[in-house]
Amino acid sequence: MTWYVYALNDPTTGERKYVGKSINPAKRMASHRSESAAKSVREWLLSLPADPLLEILGEYANETEALIAEQEWIGRSRAEGRKLLNAFILGPDRRRPPPRRLFSGFGTRVIERRKALGMNQLALSRASGVDQGTLARIENDPKRGCTAARAVLIARALGVTVEWLVTGELAARAA
Repeated sequence: MTWYVYALNDPTTGERKYVGKSINPAKRMASHRSESAAKSVREWLLSLPADPLLEILGEYANETEALIAEQEWIGRSRAEGRKLLNAFILGPDRRRPPPRRLFSGFGTRVIERRKALGMNQLALSRASGVDQGTLARIENDPKRGCTAARAVLIARALGVTVEWLVTGELAARAA
């Protein structure tokens, strides 16, 4: 299954306004108009005279790679002075944390997988490069200190996907 990192650009100015990831960017773009979408993106889309320009920024083999690339594109865009409508980014400069439901069970899954591999926190810290104190906080309350980058490092060290750590669901595999 191919994952895409995409940008939604203003159809009038061409300015990049949003960066996201999806296996189906066109369908995802349409979902940004729904009531459950982020208000700032929804309002921007509804104010446009035409559909936004969909720009594919990259193709990735899995969600983990796409997540990392998405965060890099958001950071790069903001560093270039672009005012993105993204509600938040997962990282040290995030404006607000992800909703709690995204991390429901995250810490428990980290602990269970770590123990299944016969690892203690110190061993996982060394394998992932995540400070042991931070790891302890993540296991107890993932909202405190679990950035996308840390989730990726922990997932790699545990041999699982970020999606499984975050949601408890296995990613669909392409045939």
